[in-house]
Amino acid sequence: MFLPGQALSFPVAQRIPRSLRFSVLVVCSVLYALGAYATGWIVSPWGRGQFRPAVAIPAAFALIDPLAASAGAALGTLIADSWKHGTLYLPSLLAAVPGNFIGFYVFGLLLKRRSTWSGFILASLVAMALGNFIVAFLYVPVIVLLGIIPPLPPEPLLLLATGLWVWFFATEYPFLLVFIPPVAKALAASLPSITYFKPGPLTLEEGKRLATIQFLAALLLAVASIAVLFTPAGQSLARGLSVRLGATASLNALAVTGALLFASAAILSASGTASYMLATRRRLS
Repeated sequence: MFLPGQALSFPVAQRIPRSLRFSVLVVCSVLYALGAYATGWIVSPWGRGQFRPAVAIPAAFALIDPLAASAGAALGTLIADSWKHGTLYLPSLLAAVPGNFIGFYVFGLLLKRRSTWSGFILASLVAMALGNFIVAFLYVPVIVLLGIIPPLPPEPLLLLATGLWVWFFATEYPFLLVFIPPVAKALAASLPSITYFKPGPLTLEEGKRLATIQFLAALLLAVASIAVLFTPAGQSLARGLSVRLGATASLNALAVTGALLFASAAILSASGTASYMLATRRRLS
C-alpha cells in the first residue's frame, strides 16, 4: 500500500551517465529473468501465459532510467522464456519482447511527465494495459503461424487473446501498486544521486485525486469480473476457451479469471481508501 504522507515528485530530467544506463540494463534484465523464471511454472487458466509478479522489477528500475529498464525487461523476458523452453523461444521474441519494452518505456515516460501519485496510478494503469495488450494480441497469431496451436476460426482466437490480456493485467497491475511506492522511497533515501524523483507530501487534493483514479480503476475491474462471471460475454468467452481446454476446464478458467479481477478491484479499493485517509489525517494534523 502507499506510504504514510508520501507522494512522488520529479525534478527536471537530467542526463543519465552511460555507465549507469548499462548497469540498469544488465541488473534489470538478470533480476527480471530470474523472477519471471521462478514463477514460470504457474500457467494461466487459458493454458498459456504465465503468472508474473516480477513485473515490479523493471517498473522499479524505470524510476531510474525508463529506456534501460524497458530494454532490460525485453531482454529479461526473452531469457526467462527461452530458458524455460530450452531454446530461443520465438513467441517471446515476437510478442513478449515488444510488449515488455513498450509497456515499461511508456510507464517511465508518463511518470516523468506527471510527477504525482495520481500520475503514478495512471502511468501504471496505461502501461500495464498497453504492454499486455501488445503481448496477448501478438502472441496468439504468432503461435498459430508457428503451428504451436492448430488454426482456429477468428472468434476463438480473439477470445483467447482477450482472455490472456485480462489475465496478464489482473495478475500484474496490483503488484505495481503494492511494491513500487516503498521501492521508490527506498531508492530516494539510499541512492538519491541516481534517481530522477524525490518523495513529497501527499496533500488532501492529491489524496482525493489519487483515490478517485484508484476507485475508478477498481470499478472497471469489478464490472469486468461481473461480466466474466454472470453475463453472456463470459459464456461466449467460455465457448471459445472450450476449443482448447474442454468444457469443464474452460468454466474453471473463467471462474479463476473473475476471482482475480475481483481481487484486483478489492486491492485498488483498499489502496484508494488508504490514500484518502492518509491525506486527510495529514491535513488535520
